[in-house]
Amino acid sequence: MRAARRSNLVAGCALVAGCALVAGCTPDAARCRDDTLLVAVTLDDASAQADEFAVAITIDGTASSQATVAHGAGQPGGNLLVQFPHGYPRGHVVVIAVDALVAGAVVGSGSASQPLAASCEVTPLTVQATAATSDLGSDDLDRVADLTPPADLYQCVPAAETGDACFDGIDNDCDGHTDCDDPDCTMAQCVPAVGAAFKLGITVTQASFCPAMFSSKSVINSGLAPVGPDCPATSCSCAPAMSCSSNATSWPAAACSGEGDGNSVSSTCRGVSVAAPTLGMSTTAILNGGGSCSIGGTSSRSATQWSSTERFCQTSAVGGGCASGQVCVPRLSVPTCAVADGAVACDSGYTETVGPWFTDLTDTRSCSCACGAASGGACGSSISFYASTDCSGTATLTMSASQNNCNAPGTYRSVKVIGVTQPSCGAASTTLGGTLAGANRQTLCCRP
Repeated sequence: MRAARRSNLVAGCALVAGCALVAGCTPDAARCRDDTLLVAVTLDDASAQADEFAVAITIDGTASSQATVAHGAGQPGGNLLVQFPHGYPRGHVVVIAVDALVAGAVVGSGSASQPLAASCEVTPLTVQATAATSDLGSDDLDRVADLTPPADLYQCVPAAETGDACFDGIDNDCDGHTDCDDPDCTMAQCVPAVGAAFKLGITVTQASFCPAMFSSKSVINSGLAPVGPDCPATSCSCAPAMSCSSNATSWPAAACSGEGDGNSVSSTCRGVSVAAPTLGMSTTAILNGGGSCSIGGTSSRSATQWSSTERFCQTSAVGGGCASGQVCVPRLSVPTCAVADGAVACDSGYTETVGPWFTDLTDTRSCSCACGAASGGACGSSISFYASTDCSGTATLTMSASQNNCNAPGTYRSVKVIGVTQPSCGAASTTLGGTLAGANRQTLCCRP
């Protein structure tokens, strides 16, 4: 660290008795100059008779620096302007104490404490001989003359310029250099500033934690795609079927006479309606209605995946000490990046990283199964009758199409066309509806 340098306390708007009343010394924020502390002093009757003032200033409770200021007896108040030419101690607390002296004897005193948050602060200070407090008003301070600047009152207290102190905009070690401009801040670097739409930071892998002075803002992704086909057909199936039809009539009397019972016949088992004992059966021609394929099973949309996933870590450390148009940020082994919501052009000095990038997705995909057309297949030329109700067991009677069998006594409860050749079905397929897309668009720009 370099040796600490000292800043001067410069008084303005004097407390000189007998001077012409000078306008323009009212202690309001509009008249406060950057990097100064304006102290508005009010004197009671006893203190106004002082011939000089002893002024002491301390920073954060350090040993005070002192000086005296000459005063013309009878002047009721004025302003002291504290300047810090070698570094405004923003974030520190300044305490000002004033003693009113007559021939070296204290006739009044007062003090004020002011944290330095803004670039200029205004604080009132009342000097009085009793416990009563004088009101501070603009009339008390509006018409006074200037003091000669007193002696050096502020001693800069050196502190370590490292870690977070390299990004606070303060010359902590009193060497005349702030943040990135300080050679002690080897872990800091100047980068181009970005617009309000962007946040500065770095990217790390999704599984990684953000380093010190960075906090996780979001996980960003690019390259959205389904895992495999959008709609897998592995759970879809196609069942072939032939449409074959005929008609069978059962006769209750010999020679296929009497009132017969007609029954429709197909390639699937059907029950037989018999009103009386059957002595004969007759069949009609078998009609070929063609083949078909019925859909079975379901298809569900596939899972999704991103080809690239990064965690964006926003830096909480942005300091000064850089050239115009630049800011001071932590120096790491990865490039500094900036991220913004939406599709935004990168600021100068940054290049857009191939994306696009998103923080979320929308998936409205729906899937349905489909079958190819049926081909081939044929109807048989025979019809079988069964004693069971479900065409199980051995057929009791088998007849050709368009045949009469008038000597076929028996009990027939089910019937079907036999010898059917099922058609072939095309491969099962799927139909996709809806879309898969990224949501909450992000723009990622990084330093080369």
